[in-house]
Amino acid sequence: MKKIVSLILTLALLVTMCSVTTFAFAAEGDANVFVTGVKLKTSAATRLTGEESTIVLEATVEPSTATEKGITYSVKDGKTGVTVDTDGKITVSADAAAGEYIIIATSVGNKEDGTKATAEFKLTLRDVFTMDAAANEKLMTELKKDAAFADLKWEMSSFKLPQEWLKDSELVKSIFGSAMNYLVDGDEGYDKDAKYDQIYVEYCRPSESSQGKDTWDHSTKITEGVSISTSGWWKFRLVVKDGTDTSKVLCKSDAFVRYAEDTTHPVVELSSDMVKKHEEGLTSGVTYTVSTSLSYPDDSNSSSKTVTYVIQKKVNNDWVTIYDSVKREVTKGYESYVSTSGVITPADEDIRADKTAVYRVVYSVVDSYGFHGVADSESTVEHNPKLELFVKAPESKGGKASAVLIWKIILYVIAGLSAVGIVVLLCIKPKQKTETPRAEAKPADKDDQADNTQK
Repeated sequence: MKKIVSLILTLALLVTMCSVTTFAFAAEGDANVFVTGVKLKTSAATRLTGEESTIVLEATVEPSTATEKGITYSVKDGKTGVTVDTDGKITVSADAAAGEYIIIATSVGNKEDGTKATAEFKLTLRDVFTMDAAANEKLMTELKKDAAFADLKWEMSSFKLPQEWLKDSELVKSIFGSAMNYLVDGDEGYDKDAKYDQIYVEYCRPSESSQGKDTWDHSTKITEGVSISTSGWWKFRLVVKDGTDTSKVLCKSDAFVRYAEDTTHPVVELSSDMVKKHEEGLTSGVTYTVSTSLSYPDDSNSSSKTVTYVIQKKVNNDWVTIYDSVKREVTKGYESYVSTSGVITPADEDIRADKTAVYRVVYSVVDSYGFHGVADSESTVEHNPKLELFVKAPESKGGKASAVLIWKIILYVIAGLSAVGIVVLLCIKPKQKTETPRAEAKPADKDDQADNTQK
């Protein structure tokens, strides 16, 4: 009986303990998790006045396990022209005035101290600047202070617009307008700090401005170069963009044009490999493929270049053209000296004891804008580098036989002796056999051996 009572009491104790634990966890689960803050995915944006637009805020409370996750929105100071609904959608009306608008996101749930958590979103509305005729004229006056810009023709290169005037904040604002957020922060600081408005160059290439259909598809910071790669009339204009959102164009200057052409002749000379070949010469019977890799020591012109050449041969002390690389044509009668691909194969008859040139490659260089190569940067006269080549005999044709020739002679001798031996063996007849071979004795049978024994 005592055992039964003890068992009942033990079970009751276990049930009680489990119940207490369950209630304790339930109580803990029902405890309020306080909000610690509000987090915005984006905290600022810029828009232009005169345009209706919308922005949707993405706000969440922290921590994500907070009991109350609700958020309300409002416009600070009750400014008009900008509204926000219960879902965080901001609407900017077309008549909203320029300035800063603060949208406040407030948590519904309290913080531990009983206050609400908040986060602020800053919306900046900016006016579009307008440059009048006087402002555009002042801009051109500043640009023309640079001699390279003042010239009506530009060279093919990476051209950078004048920079000096950009270092004067007040001068820049006097051109584009006092509303421009521009400040020089140290040397060329206008290009290093994005919080200030940025000046860009927009341009149209010659092929994109035909019949007045300007595309203005290209844009780069004014502190960077514009690749002038095509001859013709180029159109440019300067634009001011918001420092925090370069998709917002605040101001545009009038367009101005410049004619670009290649005025730099490529400077050309023989490469080091060509000079080495000139010194070494060609070898009779050994082919030589003409190279077109000339040297451009003063390659200020970035244009691509085309190299052509003719091959000449000295005949009766006169240079005769035997091959043209443009036509890929060999002069009739010289097919054994040069191929249609411009490969020279000199002959023994071309060897000269005094190493005078027998072949000559005359090069011609022209860039993509039609200017021919010159001998030096001071010249404008077309220059055609000439690679003169003499012909020498192979080493095996000297007065002293080479090791290769000696081995050839030895092999020829061995081959000759082998041939003689084969002929001799074929001519000798084998000796005829006259005697009949004696029959081989057969061993006696066992029966015969037994009979002989008995006898």
